[in-house]
Amino acid sequence: MKREVKLPASCVYYQIRLGFVIEEDQSRWLTNKEISDGVIKAIKNKNRITTIGQLEPWEKRP
Repeated sequence: MKREVKLPASCVYYQIRLGFVIEEDQSRWLTNKEISDGVIKAIKNKNRITTIGQLEPWEKRP
């Protein structure tokens, strides 16, 4: 489902999608550091849509 966000022209919108990490045969949620580093990097690089970690396969999430 795609949603459109209506913002005033003076606003900048960044979408950060938080996923999980698969290490060897186990998955885990992102750490606070991984999340904050990813958000800072996305804003510095002006990436409007960023996924931190992975979202698929959905059934492998913790």
